[in-house]
Order: sequence, then structure tokens, then C-alpha cells
Amino acid sequence: MMLFAKNAAAHRLLNEQFSSRKIKKTYLALVHGSLEVNDGTIDKPLRQFGSGRMGVDLRRGKKSNTSFRVEERLKHYTLVKVYPSTGRRHQIRVHFYSINHPIVGDLLYGDKAVQAQFPRLMLHAQEITFQLQSGQEITLAAPIPQSFKKVLNELI
Repeated sequence: MMLFAKNAAAHRLLNEQFSSRKIKKTYLALVHGSLEVNDGTIDKPLRQFGSGRMGVDLRRGKKSNTSFRVEERLKHYTLVKVYPSTGRRHQIRVHFYSINHPIVGDLLYGDKAVQAQFPRLMLHAQEITFQLQSGQEITLAAPIPQSFKKVLNELI
């Protein structure tokens, strides 16, 4: 999902909402393994390393916070709703990898041999909520793609 501003004033308003963490984002992710809890928060600072990959760095990383709620447990996977309150590069991918539950199909943050068995990264930007200049709150939703559903159906 991508959000565009139609004019400079709207662009400034959206930038302010992003920087003050007023924009609410919801993702759907399928992760490897069974999460032990029904919901939780991953609060680990992230930074970019020389390779271009992001990673957890407790000393030099930037504050990063990702909340989640289990939607469904499959035999070897967990479907989760994900709510990042910060917007670091690859944040969701790195956070789940850091707790030993990488996102299915993630060739960058997971075992390449295992991940290559899947046709896509199982992460979907589902909703974004923001305010217009009038103060009206808007939620935009993107339907789950067929390619995402197909992988889920094959695992059930």
C-alpha cells in the first residue's frame, strides 16, 4: 500500500503524522513456528549494517516498536496482525527474525533454503489510518492478494 499527498500542505500534514507516530498501520504476516503468546510487543532498537541489512543493536540502534496479535495458528506457522508504532526499514521483518519467527518467504531475514520454498514474502500492508486537513480520520484498506491466500490455503 502506498500513500500519496495531492499537494504540499497535505504532504506536510502526512509527514508530521508519520514523524509523531499518529499514523496507524496494520499488516498481516505469516511467520515460521508457533508463537507462544497470543499478543505481545517486540521492543528492540534497529540499525542498518554495512551490508545494507537491518539488525538489532541494543547500543546504537534507533528505538523500534512492533506489537502483534495472533490471528490463527497453523501446524508449523502463525498468522499474525502486526502494528508497528515506528517505521524503521524492514522493521517487522527484523523484529520477527530476532525472536526466531522469521516471516515466511523472507530470503533476506531467514534460512534461504527454507524461505526459497515459498513464492512470496508473506507480509501484507493491510490498513493505514491517518487524518485529513479537516481532522477527519480516514482508513484505507487493501484486500489480501490472491498470492497470499494461495500460500495460506496450501498450508492449511
